[in-house]
Amino acid sequence: MGIKKVLCLIIAVFGLLLAPLSFADQQDATEKFQAIFCKLDPAKQSHPIIPADVYKDAAGKEFTCGDLTYRVKVISDEGDAGHTLYNVDPPGDVKNALDCDAKADVGMRNIALNCMPISEETTEHVNP
Repeated sequence: MGIKKVLCLIIAVFGLLLAPLSFADQQDATEKFQAIFCKLDPAKQSHPIIPADVYKDAAGKEFTCGDLTYRVKVISDEGDAGHTLYNVDPPGDVKNALDCDAKADVGMRNIALNCMPISEETTEHVNP
Protein backbone atom coordinates (compact mmCIF):
# COMPACT_ATOMS: atom_id res chain seq x y z
CA MET A 1 0.00 0.00 0.00
CA GLY A 2 1.41 3.38 -1.03
CA ILE A 3 1.99 6.31 1.30
CA LYS A 4 -0.87 8.28 -0.29
CA LYS A 5 -3.34 5.48 0.39
CA VAL A 6 -2.15 5.17 3.99
CA LEU A 7 -2.52 8.92 4.55
CA CYS A 8 -6.01 8.90 2.99
CA LEU A 9 -6.99 5.99 5.24
CA ILE A 10 -5.69 7.80 8.34
CA ILE A 11 -7.57 10.99 7.41
CA ALA A 12 -10.77 9.02 6.77
CA VAL A 13 -10.53 7.23 10.13
CA PHE A 14 -9.95 10.50 12.00
CA GLY A 15 -12.85 12.09 10.12
CA LEU A 16 -15.15 9.28 11.20
CA LEU A 17 -13.96 9.56 14.79
CA LEU A 18 -14.34 13.35 14.95
CA ALA A 19 -17.72 13.64 13.17
CA PRO A 20 -19.76 12.53 16.21
CA LEU A 21 -17.83 14.98 18.39
CA SER A 22 -18.71 17.97 16.22
CA PHE A 23 -22.38 16.88 16.17
CA ALA A 24 -22.35 16.51 19.97
CA ASP A 25 -20.78 19.97 20.32
CA GLN A 26 -23.54 21.43 18.16
CA GLN A 27 -26.20 19.74 20.27
CA ASP A 28 -24.52 21.05 23.40
CA ALA A 29 -24.54 24.61 22.02
CA THR A 30 -28.28 24.45 21.34
CA GLU A 31 -28.91 22.97 24.77
CA LYS A 32 -26.74 25.69 26.38
CA PHE A 33 -28.69 28.37 24.52
CA GLN A 34 -31.98 26.82 25.60
CA ALA A 35 -30.82 26.53 29.22
CA ILE A 36 -29.94 30.24 29.35
CA PHE A 37 -33.03 31.45 27.51
CA CYS A 38 -35.64 29.29 29.25
CA LYS A 39 -34.68 30.71 32.67
CA LEU A 40 -35.98 34.13 31.61
CA ASP A 41 -39.37 35.40 32.78
CA PRO A 42 -41.51 36.01 29.65
CA ALA A 43 -43.38 38.77 31.47
CA LYS A 44 -40.26 40.88 32.13
CA GLN A 45 -37.65 42.65 30.03
CA SER A 46 -34.24 41.04 30.35
CA HIS A 47 -30.78 41.13 28.82
CA PRO A 48 -29.13 37.70 28.83
CA ILE A 49 -25.53 37.45 27.67
CA ILE A 50 -24.90 34.47 25.43
CA PRO A 51 -21.50 33.47 24.00
CA ALA A 52 -21.44 34.27 20.28
CA ASP A 53 -20.25 30.78 19.32
CA VAL A 54 -23.16 29.20 21.24
CA TYR A 55 -25.58 31.61 19.55
CA LYS A 56 -24.18 30.94 16.08
CA ASP A 57 -24.27 27.15 16.60
CA ALA A 58 -27.95 27.45 17.59
CA ALA A 59 -28.79 29.71 14.62
CA GLY A 60 -31.47 28.42 12.29
CA LYS A 61 -32.72 26.00 14.89
CA GLU A 62 -35.82 25.91 17.04
CA PHE A 63 -35.98 25.16 20.74
CA THR A 64 -38.75 24.94 23.28
CA CYS A 65 -39.37 26.56 26.62
CA GLY A 66 -42.33 24.84 28.18
CA ASP A 67 -44.90 24.59 25.38
CA LEU A 68 -43.49 27.50 23.31
CA THR A 69 -41.19 27.00 20.32
CA TYR A 70 -38.72 29.79 19.56
CA ARG A 71 -36.52 30.21 16.48
CA VAL A 72 -32.92 31.48 16.61
CA LYS A 73 -31.66 33.69 13.77
CA VAL A 74 -28.30 35.21 12.87
CA ILE A 75 -28.35 37.62 9.94
CA SER A 76 -25.63 39.80 8.42
CA ASP A 77 -26.68 43.46 8.67
CA GLU A 78 -26.75 44.58 5.02
CA GLY A 79 -27.13 48.23 6.06
CA ASP A 80 -24.15 48.26 8.41
CA ALA A 81 -21.10 46.35 7.19
CA GLY A 82 -19.22 44.40 9.85
CA HIS A 83 -22.28 43.90 12.04
CA THR A 84 -24.58 40.99 12.69
CA LEU A 85 -28.22 40.92 13.78
CA TYR A 86 -29.25 38.32 16.34
CA ASN A 87 -32.90 37.39 16.92
CA VAL A 88 -34.93 34.97 18.97
CA ASP A 89 -38.44 35.03 17.56
CA PRO A 90 -41.40 33.79 19.57
CA PRO A 91 -44.15 31.57 18.25
CA GLY A 92 -47.23 33.25 16.81
CA ASP A 93 -50.61 33.41 18.53
CA VAL A 94 -49.29 33.65 22.09
CA LYS A 95 -49.53 36.50 24.55
CA ASN A 96 -46.89 35.50 27.08
CA ALA A 97 -43.52 35.09 25.33
CA LEU A 98 -40.29 36.99 24.76
CA ASP A 99 -39.04 38.61 21.57
CA CYS A 100 -35.29 39.19 21.60
CA ASP A 101 -33.03 41.24 19.33
CA ALA A 102 -29.40 42.29 19.29
CA LYS A 103 -26.87 43.87 16.98
CA ALA A 104 -23.15 43.33 17.44
CA ASP A 105 -19.84 43.75 15.70
CA VAL A 106 -18.79 40.59 13.87
CA GLY A 107 -15.86 40.05 16.26
CA MET A 108 -17.87 40.12 19.51
CA ARG A 109 -17.39 37.05 21.72
CA ASN A 110 -20.56 37.59 23.77
CA ILE A 111 -23.97 38.79 22.63
CA ALA A 112 -26.25 40.75 24.97
CA LEU A 113 -29.81 40.17 23.83
CA ASN A 114 -32.53 42.74 24.42
CA CYS A 115 -35.59 40.70 25.34
CA MET A 116 -39.04 42.07 25.94
CA PRO A 117 -42.50 40.60 26.36
CA ILE A 118 -44.30 40.45 23.01
CA SER A 119 -47.12 42.47 24.55
CA GLU A 120 -44.68 45.44 24.60
CA GLU A 121 -43.62 45.07 20.94
CA THR A 122 -44.59 47.84 18.54
CA THR A 123 -44.14 45.69 15.43
CA GLU A 124 -45.02 42.03 15.17
CA HIS A 125 -42.28 39.74 13.83
CA VAL A 126 -42.90 36.30 15.23
CA ASN A 127 -41.71 32.84 14.36
CA PRO A 128 -43.79 31.86 11.28
